Amino acid sequence: MRITQKDEKTVRSKLQAKYKLLGTTKDGCRFTSKALELQALRLQEASAAYEAVQRELVEQVVAVAHTFVEVWERVSALLAELDVLAGFADLAAHAPTPYTRPCMKASTYIKAGLGTGPAAAPSSKGDCQQRGVSTFMAEMLETAAILKSASPASLVIIDELGRGTSTYDGFGLAWAISEHLLEVVAAPTLFATHFHELTEITGTTGVSNLHVSTFMDPKTGKLTMLYQIRTGPCDQSFGIQVAESANFPASVIALAREKLAQLEGTEVACLKRVGGCAFVMITWC
Repeated sequence: MRITQKDEKTVRSKLQAKYKLLGTTKDGCRFTSKALELQALRLQEASAAYEAVQRELVEQVVAVAHTFVEVWERVSALLAELDVLAGFADLAAHAPTPYTRPCMKASTYIKAGLGTGPAAAPSSKGDCQQRGVSTFMAEMLETAAILKSASPASLVIIDELGRGTSTYDGFGLAWAISEHLLEVVAAPTLFATHFHELTEITGTTGVSNLHVSTFMDPKTGKLTMLYQIRTGPCDQSFGIQVAESANFPASVIALAREKLAQLEGTEVACLKRVGGCAFVMITWC
């Protein structure tokens, strides 16, 4: 409660007898009573109890809703398919030449509309927390689906093949996947990768390398993206330059260059020890 300083002087004796003075400022005198303090304490306790019950209720709702995730995903897929089939039925019913069973061959626009066949591979959507699937595991599941369902009539597009794991694991998987698509599936394939060593697969018939060109100013070291597609593999990575363009701290950039030089020296030493015939699987992005 608050009264002006002028009124406070008038009722000062009563305030001191029944009320507790909290402080005096330019805009007045603030005071409270034991009854009001008790009510404030009860309100605070009630608010804390309300928040505790609210948190418990939210946890229960999430726990129950979590069990229906797969059911709703299935319902969504069925409704989507039913919507497409209903559209086909409406088309068949109102077509100038009545028909009931259109011919749906692989890779036709009709089958693509149904969301099945070689052209139906999904794009990467990251992790799936509801099912405990990491980003890398999600990409492996999608890649496995591509390897199983792709046909020579498919067009396979993969971004950053082999990312999400260690250098050696990623390179081994990237090489095996690309070789399987090339020799077993025989499907037209386009993929991007940060493994320079993977460009050696061009020794196989039907494979070619392309890269997006860049320009590095020899004086300032500034990197400029030219956005031009050129033949051949990229001769180096520009991860440190990109980090520098993103205004990384100078100390971080300096340490990155130092570690890069150490790793490059290790690579050269390994090549010398095996007579220059080793397939070194080290890359920097």
